[in-house]
Amino acid sequence: MYSANIRRLLKSKGISPGDSVRIERGKESYSGILLPKGDTGDPGIIVVKLDSGYNMGIKYVSGLKMSKSKSSARSLGRVGKKLIKMSFPKDKPPISLISTGGTIASRIDYKTGGVTGISDPKEMLYNVPELAEIVNVRKMLQPFTKMSEDMDYRDW
Repeated sequence: MYSANIRRLLKSKGISPGDSVRIERGKESYSGILLPKGDTGDPGIIVVKLDSGYNMGIKYVSGLKMSKSKSSARSLGRVGKKLIKMSFPKDKPPISLISTGGTIASRIDYKTGGVTGISDPKEMLYNVPELAEIVNVRKMLQPFTKMSEDMDYRDW
C-alpha cells in the first residue's frame, strides 16, 4: 500500500492504478503506467511500468509532481477485433493450434503489472502475426484456460 502522502497526491489528481502518468522530480521526468503497490517494500515508492516494459520505483519526495496523461492503460495488452478476425491464405499449409495456457498464452495486465491468460486462442496471433503469411490456421482450440503453475496430474 502506498504511503499516506502518495495516497493524498493520487486522490488530489484523480489518479488510480492503471492510469498513464507523468512524474517530475527535480530535473528528472518519467512517464508510464501507475501500478498498484503491494503490502511489502517501502510505501514511499511510486511504482510505474515504463514504455520499455520495465517497472520502476520512484521515491516520493516533497515537491514531486504527478499528472494524469490523456492515454489510458485500460486497453493496453488487449487484442483488437481486427486481428482476431484475421484471415489466412487457403494456399498455405493448413494447421490447427491448441492453446493450453501458460506463459505463451498470456498477456500483460497493465492494471496490475502481472500477466493474465488469454480469453481467446486467436489472441495468440497478436504475438505472432506473421502466421497469417505462412500458414492456413483452420482451427484453434482452447481446451482450458489454466496457467501452467496451476496445472496438476489431472490436467496432464
